[in-house]
Amino acid sequence: MVTANGEFVVQMIELKFNININATSEKVYSTMIDVNHFREWVSVFSPNSYFEGSWNKGEKIVYLSPDENGAIQGMISTIQENIPCKQIYIQPCGLVMNGIEVLEGEQVQGLEQTYEKYMSNQKGNVTELRIEVAVYNELEDYFNKTWPEALEML
Repeated sequence: MVTANGEFVVQMIELKFNININATSEKVYSTMIDVNHFREWVSVFSPNSYFEGSWNKGEKIVYLSPDENGAIQGMISTIQENIPCKQIYIQPCGLVMNGIEVLEGEQVQGLEQTYEKYMSNQKGNVTELRIEVAVYNELEDYFNKTWPEALEML
């Protein structure tokens, strides 16, 4: 949003989702970040999605997907925290637009306010997976629809 004095203001919303999965936290964690399984459960957000990089704390990870014309689009992030089977905290820091990394400028303004947090807690043979995301307000309806679908696929 642009204010009356011409300043760009990003409006964010935090969304929360959870699911109980009949599996150990180790199984949920390894399935979530496995290269092949990742492609399956995130296909809800964008078909043919994949990642490049590492899930290790402090490392860069890039979510990528070809658009309808075959150009590669995506999001560049840093893994702020990864406690296996407990928590992953991902901080976006840039975009991939037509195969080119964009780390500054108007296209990524406000992106530093977004995040993804994955938290799990095992009770018996069931793992509760909780997701918290901060997204641009205009994406609220989209994520309210797609996150539950993605978690069901996971």
